[in-house]
Amino acid sequence: MLCVQSGSHVPRGAVLFTVQHLLGCLEGGGSPTDGFWLYVGFALVVLVLLFVLHWFQYASLYIATYRESANRRVSMAETLRRLPLSFFGNRDLSDLTATMIADCSSLDQMFSHYVPQLFASVGSTLVIGVCMFACDWRMALAVLWVVPVAVALTAGSKKIQDAFGTKNILNKRAVADCIQEGLETIRDIKACHRQERYLDDLEAKLAAMEGSSIRSELATGVFVCSAQAFLRLGLATTVLTGGALLLARGAPFLYFLGFLFAAARLYDPLGVVLQNIAATFNTKLQIERMRSILEQPVQAGRRTSAPTATTSPLTMSPLPTGRARGCWRM
Repeated sequence: MLCVQSGSHVPRGAVLFTVQHLLGCLEGGGSPTDGFWLYVGFALVVLVLLFVLHWFQYASLYIATYRESANRRVSMAETLRRLPLSFFGNRDLSDLTATMIADCSSLDQMFSHYVPQLFASVGSTLVIGVCMFACDWRMALAVLWVVPVAVALTAGSKKIQDAFGTKNILNKRAVADCIQEGLETIRDIKACHRQERYLDDLEAKLAAMEGSSIRSELATGVFVCSAQAFLRLGLATTVLTGGALLLARGAPFLYFLGFLFAAARLYDPLGVVLQNIAATFNTKLQIERMRSILEQPVQAGRRTSAPTATTSPLTMSPLPTGRARGCWRM
């Protein structure tokens, strides 16, 4: 994913070289078709490079990720198989199964979509930032100064997002438990004429879940959208800094154009980074639930039942004569 994120900027570099060639031809009076096949060959190389990078991305992102997902599910099943029966005595098996499946699905989505894009975007941003500072530190500073502020704004809201997200998940669990309880005790509810009270209780829990969902999404959206909007401020500082350098003849026009391209492309993956940071915050409760199951003490003993030397095979022999027919002894 890091190679794909970094390689996606190669076509823009090819565009800049092409523009530089055309500007040189216009200034020097040459023909724009000079070196045409060189640029065609360079474009083909770029296409092959992007194909290879996406090929490795698919193999690393999906095949390796879902192989790890299968190992995690097998490990969870093996842990549940070795847990004592007291662990399942005070738990609803259907609710436990549904919760574990939902948690595994959430973790699969996080490790296959959020985490790879997060690290790839951070890595590609560092690579591009180093290249920018190598070209012109003033323009690079104008482009990148908004990045740490936006990341700090999103990461600093972790406690608030955790609080609202945990309350939202607990309210969802309360609604699911209430519905499951109604399905299992529907006869008793009707026999005792408690339908209205049960429906009022369910309606109150649904209202609480709806309110907590709105507050959780609002808290996440306010910080993430504010950070994304703050990122776009870097475009304004890039234009102002580049214009000032052009007027002072401190930087060529091609550098200014390249930094504009880079700034317009750089803020898109950074916006995805902010979304993925907020998404990883919301999986904290699922991770804690799965960790609590994996850390449960398992039953001691062998995993396989091997016969010992003291055990004797079971034999069947008929009773002596005089006993009832059809009777056997062991």
